Amino acid sequence: MKVGKSFPPAEDLSRKVQDLEQLIESARNQIQGLQENVRKLPKLPNLSPLAIKHLWIRTALFEKVLDKIVHYLVENSSKYYEKEALLMDPVDGPILASLLGK
Repeated sequence: MKVGKSFPPAEDLSRKVQDLEQLIESARNQIQGLQENVRKLPKLPNLSPLAIKHLWIRTALFEKVLDKIVHYLVENSSKYYEKEALLMDPVDGPILASLLGK
C-alpha cells in the first residue's frame, strides 16, 4: 500500500487485493449464516491469516506485476528498507528483480 502511493501498478494491485479480501470475508459470512440453518452445506476452505497476508504476492503473480513492483522497490529501496535488507544490496537486489521478470 505504501508503494502504491507513488507507483500506479502497485496502487492497482492494492485495490484488487482489497477487493479480493472483501469478497473472501463476504463469502465466509454468507456461508456461515447458511451453515447455521442447514448443517449439510460444505464448509468454506479455511484460509489462514498468513495466506490472507500474502494474497498480494499471489495476485501480483497472476496479474504479472510482481517483477515490476520488486524492480521499483530495488530502485527506491532507501525509502522502504533498512541498509541490511536484501533489496538494498547493490548486487543481490537487482538480481532478484531480474529473476522475477523471467
